Amino acid sequence: MDIVIEITATILTIVGVMLSSIPKRISLWILGIGQVLWIFFAISKEQNFFLIQCIILLIFDIYGLYSWKKKGIK
Repeated sequence: MDIVIEITATILTIVGVMLSSIPKRISLWILGIGQVLWIFFAISKEQNFFLIQCIILLIFDIYGLYSWKKKGIK
């Protein structure tokens, strides 16, 4: 099961980063979902520093969604 989470999180992260250059809010949603999967992966592997990194990146994704919505980016 961990390998499925890892592969899915990797794909979502790559696609989200590629789409963020457009910019569209969907890219931040994809990145956020990828970060949530990475969080599950980090918890299952007991990788505390990676977990902290993923949580911080998820916070940035949430902030980006908020600020892009305020600017009217769809």
